[in-house]
Amino acid sequence: MRSRLLSRRALIRALSALGLAPALPLMRRQASEAATSTFEERWQDVAPALMKAMCEHCAAFSDLGRVSRETDPVKLRRAATLDEIRRLDAASDLEGKLLLAVCRYPAGNDAEQHDKATYLLGVFDGNAPEADLVTAILWSMTREAAQSTNRPDQSV
Repeated sequence: MRSRLLSRRALIRALSALGLAPALPLMRRQASEAATSTFEERWQDVAPALMKAMCEHCAAFSDLGRVSRETDPVKLRRAATLDEIRRLDAASDLEGKLLLAVCRYPAGNDAEQHDKATYLLGVFDGNAPEADLVTAILWSMTREAAQSTNRPDQSV
C-alpha cells in the first residue's frame, strides 16, 4: 500500500489543532522569515510516519507536564504516593521513548530534515540534549539509516 504524504502546512495545522506543538512558534517564525517564492519552489511533502512520531511525542510531552503538575508535592500539600510516582515515571519513560523515536527518524527529504530539526530545536529550547539523543540524531543522518527498512519510528 502506498503511503500518503502530507504537506508541511498540514503538519502545522495538525499540531496547532492539537495544541501540543512545543516547536510551533519557531516554525511560524522561520516560515515567515523565508521568502515566499523560495518556499514554494522547494515545496516537499513530509511523510506521515514523521508527522505521527512528532504528534505522538507532543501528546506524551503534554501528558508528562500534566502528570508532573498533578504529582507536585507543593500542589498536593503532601508527599506523592507510590502510585502517583509510578504514573509520573511511566509518563516520563513514554515521553523519552517517543522523543528518541523522533531523533532516530531518518528524514527522506529537505522538508523532513527542516521540520524535524525545527521540532527538536523547539523541544530542546536552549537545553542540551542527552548523549543518547545526540547519537540517535547523528545516526539518523547516516546512509545506513536512510537505507534501513526497519525505521526506528515504526518500533514505538
